Amino acid sequence: MKKILFIIGLFMILGVSQAGLDVSVSEETYEIGYSKLLEVDIENTGTTNIQNIEIAFVYLESPLTSSTCSICKTLSSYTGQCIEYEDDCFINYGELDAGNSKKIFYSLNVPSSTPPKNYLGKLFVKYYLAGNKEIIDSFEIEVIYI
Repeated sequence: MKKILFIIGLFMILGVSQAGLDVSVSEETYEIGYSKLLEVDIENTGTTNIQNIEIAFVYLESPLTSSTCSICKTLSSYTGQCIEYEDDCFINYGELDAGNSKKIFYSLNVPSSTPPKNYLGKLFVKYYLAGNKEIIDSFEIEVIYI
């Protein structure tokens, strides 16, 4: 039985003065031909409360599937990649007090025809600090065969 391991490379930790949001994904083994929940941990590593955390699972490389949303609102003229997504793509996870964390889940489907290779996914995150300062960033995740 072939299996793949969902390994997270957290390529960026957001930090602004006294606020910081850390997004990570648990390491899981997925069986080919099955679905399993992908566990995403969000943690406020700063000393300031974070408001209106919104996350969109905007990309998952084919043939892997999930409840991704890729309705791009603005493309970067420099990279050609989406830098802003429609509001309908985002799920609001509310507030997160300083030092606290939350777990959120996405269903990940691995078709039986999935060939062995590395697969990428992308989470797009928006949140607000006191004074309504908006922070936007993205995190890449990687699926690797073992």
